[in-house]
Amino acid sequence: KDRNVGLKSLKPVRDHSETQFENSNADNLVCNSKQAYIALGVRLVAAAEEKRDSTLMKGFDKDLLDNLLHLIEKGLQSAVIMTLGYRDDKNDYLVNFKKN
Repeated sequence: KDRNVGLKSLKPVRDHSETQFENSNADNLVCNSKQAYIALGVRLVAAAEEKRDSTLMKGFDKDLLDNLLHLIEKGLQSAVIMTLGYRDDKNDYLVNFKKN
């Protein structure tokens, strides 16, 4: 109304918007998984800034973890795990080995 534009002329814009947001669950899962890796990268850098050891873990039993954390009931599922901790300089026999 403010721009004197009729609804009929906006139909192509509306149709395009609706198709853009009608992603399937599989499409959303792929997109969200990529977003999780972006967040993981930020957290790995933050951990390094704080002098914390961290690494990502893949190859875990996603179904087991999802059930353990009740993620499915919340409409969520796991994508990646990040470990975080401090190095045990006294008992870590690999601490002085060169890292590649």
